[in-house]
Amino acid sequence: MGLIRLTTTPTILDIADLRDHLRIDGVQDDAAIGAMQRAAVDYVERQTRTQIGTGTYRLTLDGFPPGREIRIPRPPLKSVEAVKYMDAEGALLELWEGDDFTLDADSQPGRIVLAPGKQWPATDGSANSVIIEFTAGHEAGEEPDTIKHLIRLIVGAWFECREGATDRRFDEIPLPFAVTALLEMHRFIEVV
Repeated sequence: MGLIRLTTTPTILDIADLRDHLRIDGVQDDAAIGAMQRAAVDYVERQTRTQIGTGTYRLTLDGFPPGREIRIPRPPLKSVEAVKYMDAEGALLELWEGDDFTLDADSQPGRIVLAPGKQWPATDGSANSVIIEFTAGHEAGEEPDTIKHLIRLIVGAWFECREGATDRRFDEIPLPFAVTALLEMHRFIEVV
């Protein structure tokens, strides 16, 4: 069982917004600020187990679950592009939304639910015999304001302490309390 990120759009704030937050005039630090923003988005996604910008993923399972649903990680779920499986003869087949399953993107996490009267098909029993490709995250401009502020705060903390070495102990240079509080607001327990 695994989850692989296929594509992502991690930039949710433009450099000018971050320059304003950091109170920087000029563009001399733009490359560093951009790198810090990408790292901050990755950090927040890993800590909250959610998808901020739109991203596509491949989820693999060793078989279909015993219940009638498959929970999809990395909320919020936008769409499911494909549900494929290796049948008992080793042929790669696909299930179809509407005929075989319905998509519940309103639940957190989103889920794939078997259509009434349907059962999950048998697989060949091999590792990763079920493959689900899906899109998750927020469209550009729809990200929660608290997430945008969280990214600003993290970039600000990292910009202030840019070096890998310092004369202070790293446990004395924590992320601001606001970062911890905002992370907790958006933390999601992963289902995979």
